[in-house]
Amino acid sequence: MSKKQPAKTAPTTATPAIVGVVQTIMLAPDHIAASLTNPRKTFPQQSLDELAATMAADGQLQAITVRPLPAARLQDTFENRGDGLPLPEYELVIGERRWRAAKIGGLELRAEVRELTDLQAVRLQIIENLQREEVNVLEEAEGYEYLLHRSGEDITVEQIAQEVGRSTDYVYQRMRLTSLCDDARKAFYAGQFDASTALLIARLATPSLQGQAIGDIRQMGTDDSTPSYRQIRAMLRQRYHTNLATAPFDITDDSLVPECGNCIACPKRTGNQAMLFQDVESGDVCTDPPCFTAKRVASVTRTIEQARKQIKQTADGLRVDLEKCKASKTGKLRGLPCDWFANRLAAFEAVL
Repeated sequence: MSKKQPAKTAPTTATPAIVGVVQTIMLAPDHIAASLTNPRKTFPQQSLDELAATMAADGQLQAITVRPLPAARLQDTFENRGDGLPLPEYELVIGERRWRAAKIGGLELRAEVRELTDLQAVRLQIIENLQREEVNVLEEAEGYEYLLHRSGEDITVEQIAQEVGRSTDYVYQRMRLTSLCDDARKAFYAGQFDASTALLIARLATPSLQGQAIGDIRQMGTDDSTPSYRQIRAMLRQRYHTNLATAPFDITDDSLVPECGNCIACPKRTGNQAMLFQDVESGDVCTDPPCFTAKRVASVTRTIEQARKQIKQTADGLRVDLEKCKASKTGKLRGLPCDWFANRLAAFEAVL
């Protein structure tokens, strides 16, 4: 069977030599645990049934790749195994379609056992899937995210990028897709927009904003056409980006809305996520309009409270002066009649 040409999204560097095969053995599927890092998550049932029939008739043409079950997987594989099934001894690295098909057909699998770290395993999975053009961008993103935050290894984005032959910008942008809200994910899987548009939505600060944006995008479309990437980007900038240079409050103030902190250090400021906002010229753009509005309201409220305090202090002073004026023999204070103090005090009290 001839190999497919590498996908356009495949790593730009050649696939590196992988750790050698320790041994090749035959394994029942129940002795193998599914990988938690495999980017590919979608396996159409009809395709699996067809593969199971082919494997039953013609045998297994290509071995799967497994590794000894990592210690970190002992608990979850113990808790999640089916009744009466053995504890898995290996973790699947490459070949999940074949593994699933073998379970359907009750077949044993020829497996190459390799000693692999989490980083090496995910690297192989991502490269394998990208070259086969079978993994979608969300599944790829979840593979990166798992490796960075949940694998138990001390791994950086830079290391991941180097391992899979990508730029750090690329990995950061892919990982951002894991923040897509459910509605956005469903719309993406339904083909309502592509990966580039998905990233525009994923850059919005909260699931609520993403949901609003999905509604806005749907309203932009018609029965005959869908909005372009540029149209969607322009709309999102207009409705969901706010220039901090024009903010009517002090963007360095930590106390204005304490739970939000200041704008300069905020992760929702474009300048603090430059790899995600390369198309936005200014680093001083807020991507969380509700937060911006809350700070604007808080700033106005603070100004009013400060003004009221000053007015109260002035009114208290006028009240004292009025009493002094009434107590004077001349009916004046500092050359001014008592009515002058009374009228001004009444005006200030009316404001309070």
